[in-house]
Amino acid sequence: MVYFFNVAGSEIPALMAAWEKDANWMKRQPGLISTQLHRAIGGNCMFMNYAVWKSVEHFRTAFTHPEFVNALGCLRRRCAPSARGSDANQTNPDLRLFSLVSPEHNGVADVER
Repeated sequence: MVYFFNVAGSEIPALMAAWEKDANWMKRQPGLISTQLHRAIGGNCMFMNYAVWKSVEHFRTAFTHPEFVNALGCLRRRCAPSARGSDANQTNPDLRLFSLVSPEHNGVADVER
C-alpha cells in the first residue's frame, strides 16, 4: 500500500504522533509485514506512507476495522491527499495497492551476475 498526502507545516508534529499511534496499532494486526512513513525532501510537506501486507485481504480487514476507521478520520482532517493520481480511486485517490512482481530474494532483484 502506498499513500501520498500533504500536511500543513504546523500540523507535522500532530501527524507524526498520530502516525506512530496508528502504526503501532497496525503492527498488531494479522498480515502486516512492514510500514514506513517518508517525507519529501527539501522542506516539502508531502508524505508517503508505505506498507507491505501479506495479502489484500489482510490489508482490507485492518483498514476497515472500526477502531482504525475512527483514527483515520481524525488523521484525514489534518491531511490533504496529494495531487498525484486523483483519477485512480474516487473515495481515496492517493491510496495505491501494488502486487509484488519480482519475488526473488524477497522482492530485491539480484543485480550481481
